[in-house]
Amino acid sequence: GLVFTYQVVPTMIGLAPKTAPASGGTELDVSGAGFQDSAALVVRFLDLGSGQSISVTPAFVSPTALFVVAPPSPSGLGGGFVAVEVSNNGQDFSADEVLLFYDEAVGVDSVFPTTIPETGGTILTVSGTNFVQSFPSVLACRIGGEKVTAATWISSTRLQCYAPPMVTDAPGARNVSVEVTINGVDYTSDSVTVEYRPAISLLSLEPSTGPRRGSTAVTITGTGFRATDTGLVCRFAGTKVAAAVLS
Repeated sequence: GLVFTYQVVPTMIGLAPKTAPASGGTELDVSGAGFQDSAALVVRFLDLGSGQSISVTPAFVSPTALFVVAPPSPSGLGGGFVAVEVSNNGQDFSADEVLLFYDEAVGVDSVFPTTIPETGGTILTVSGTNFVQSFPSVLACRIGGEKVTAATWISSTRLQCYAPPMVTDAPGARNVSVEVTINGVDYTSDSVTVEYRPAISLLSLEPSTGPRRGSTAVTITGTGFRATDTGLVCRFAGTKVAAAVLS
């Protein structure tokens, strides 16, 4: 005769990361219990607002772990929660209130300053859209597609991060991308760049003395100056004055 097998409904415990862009594509680690390696194993993303859902076949890792790529938001919109549920038979789903938040699209518009020394250490102010905080924070900048540095949230349109040292064996200037993540996994790709350049080095100044009233024209020799530099300044004991490149 035919055989019907009773089985335990799987249990969801956690999800990492807990946010994803509305466009989908985020690699999610699912933890729980009772997962079975079967052709009917599915993960359902159920929009709590619209009731729309999308089911995706995950990769079975173990009875307590799955790997799945988040689909696009079931509602087609960002800024909302979906319940993430697992079924071993495609019909009976877990109901453990494990939620994924679909973010509004994050973008980077600009970075300041646009040039930094090869040694790094410069505070970069990044302007863009839909920057959000998380606890614990995973907000970060990725410079040159390689080095990740923690970012400080200022507002939904601004954050700051320290530029790391340039990662290359080749000397000289180099333009590299500046990308942002709000979930620790997905990064922006807006073609915003910052330029690493050899650090400016001062060798001498002439004259080396002047009256307290100021206004002495001082000629500084050194390395790393460029004729195309704009906004160049000299700082005398904390006071900034405009400068111009002679050669």
